[in-house]
Amino acid sequence: MKLKRLLSAFVATAMTVGMMSTVVSADEAENTPEETVAAQTEETKEKETAKPEEKKPAVKKEAEPSESEEKAPAETKEAEPSETEETKAPETKEEEPAETKETESEAPAETKETEPAETAETEPSDTEEKEPAVSEETEEKAEEGETAEAGESEEAKAPVESAKKASKAAAIPGCSLTYEYNESTKTLTISGQGTMNDFYYYNMPWYDIRNDIEKVVITKGVTSIGNNAFNSHTNLKSVSIPATVTRIGNNAFRSCTKLQAALIPAGVKAIESEAFKECSSLTTAVLPKGVKIDQYAFQSCTDLSSLTLNNVAEIGRGAFKTCYSLKTVSIPGTVQKIGEEAFRDCYLLRTVKIGSGVQTIGQSAFQSCVCLNSVNIPNTVTFLGASSFQGCTVLGSISIPGSVKTIDDSAFYACTYLDDITLGEGIETIGTNAFRELYYLPSITIPGSIKKVGTYAFYYDRNLRTVVFSYGTNKAQVLESAFNACYKLESVVLSENVAEIGSSSFANSSVLTKVSLTSELYESADLSSAFANTPVLSNDAFTKLEESVFKATGKTATVKAKKLKKSAVTLAASSLYNFTPKTAIVAVKSSGKANFTVNKTNGNITIKKKTKKGTYKISVKVMSLGNADYKASDYKTVTVTIKVK
Repeated sequence: MKLKRLLSAFVATAMTVGMMSTVVSADEAENTPEETVAAQTEETKEKETAKPEEKKPAVKKEAEPSESEEKAPAETKEAEPSETEETKAPETKEEEPAETKETESEAPAETKETEPAETAETEPSDTEEKEPAVSEETEEKAEEGETAEAGESEEAKAPVESAKKASKAAAIPGCSLTYEYNESTKTLTISGQGTMNDFYYYNMPWYDIRNDIEKVVITKGVTSIGNNAFNSHTNLKSVSIPATVTRIGNNAFRSCTKLQAALIPAGVKAIESEAFKECSSLTTAVLPKGVKIDQYAFQSCTDLSSLTLNNVAEIGRGAFKTCYSLKTVSIPGTVQKIGEEAFRDCYLLRTVKIGSGVQTIGQSAFQSCVCLNSVNIPNTVTFLGASSFQGCTVLGSISIPGSVKTIDDSAFYACTYLDDITLGEGIETIGTNAFRELYYLPSITIPGSIKKVGTYAFYYDRNLRTVVFSYGTNKAQVLESAFNACYKLESVVLSENVAEIGSSSFANSSVLTKVSLTSELYESADLSSAFANTPVLSNDAFTKLEESVFKATGKTATVKAKKLKKSAVTLAASSLYNFTPKTAIVAVKSSGKANFTVNKTNGNITIKKKTKKGTYKISVKVMSLGNADYKASDYKTVTVTIKVK
């Protein structure tokens, strides 16, 4: 109590001196002595722990008021060391007592709340000087617990430390991994053990700095890269992926427009949908054994010129679509299916090597590869998808093995420079528009295994002159307009197995003068429609295959034994058989006899050296393959007589 009385006397003395001062601030003018005393009393409660001997100089100041202006500030500093910063408030034009300033820092808020307008009008310049006192008041009240709610509000509003300023690793929400950004090297490092969680486009923790990152390092132990993890990081130039990663998620590196290489380690088993889509600066991609490349994974990587597929397992739909800079692709046999549109619109692609083991070439897989001039189809392929090579305008030749059962619709549509096609025995279906609008193809032989030639299959093949359907056991259909508008078509052979020809199937050729077909087809087909606008129809110049049946008989040949003592002797087929017609193409079957060998290609017979004298009869089976002059036949047995004298 004695201390309180001493402090009250000191405050009264200081106020008397303050009112005598010649410069007074607007806040000081408004403060009443009662308010000042009340405020000082509250301050006194805070300082109850102070030592009494430190307040003794205050008695001297009461006895000697003339010195109070000089000694009051020093006394305040001793009594209130925690408020040293507050005593450094901006100075007024003349030195003011420190106790008065403390009073202002404690009680101005109440005064300003009651008369804010009057204060502003009285001394606007001094008000600006006293604005820091309001901040000091807030700090003091927060320390005293009087503004606890306000303090919590400020804390809630405080921003979370950004990834850009992070100096240590921070957790990635939803998984056990951490991330750390080095601003000086612009490197984002992902560390830890386990999988990375998937993100939406906008909620990866480093989203705000995504356009600052130039390098991503993923350390050993991380097992996956989540969906959208680095989507649209437009300044990302390189990424390091450890062997522990097994999955690269959807859109993981999509639209990283400065990323230059994708070197995928051996551990990765799945590159998911659109993972590297639209990485327009990507020039190199090396993909490991066994990886599945999902749909559109590298679509529109327009600078991709080097692609290595190391025994990958699958190439998905559109995986390399619109990779304009690709020139060569080698597809390993480990790929069972080349997905739909996998290499569509790769405008500079010139060479495609397909390994043995591939079974399906999907729809539009190589469509509009306008520079493609070389491609092989191995005998493991069973299906050519619709439009698989459509619009490959400079492709010159193609050999399709008999393993391919179906050539689907438009497979080679508008391959305008295609002038050499080999169709293997075993092909059963040629789809609609499959070989439409080939400008340079001169002839086509359809295998005997064929069951259907689709609508418009060879429509408007401008240079096509000869069509031959080989003999076979399947009943074949030639559908509507299959060879329509082939303006230079001159000759057509329809073998015995052709059972049906549709309307306009061979129409609109002004030079078609020779057609061979069976009597049965001649009677059943609507020839006026099938051969509309052709000379063969107007002249009824059809040749029935039965009128030129293949015939073969054996001859007798003589060989001198003297010649056989020195060497073997070969007899030409012309000396052994009579064929009708003489130009017939034959196939030969014969086991021959001891000392006699029959050539199965041309029917020649070779007599071994030192064969003894005698007469020998050799049974040989021959058959005709059929052409425009004669009907194909089954094997016929011909007996050839050879005399050795």
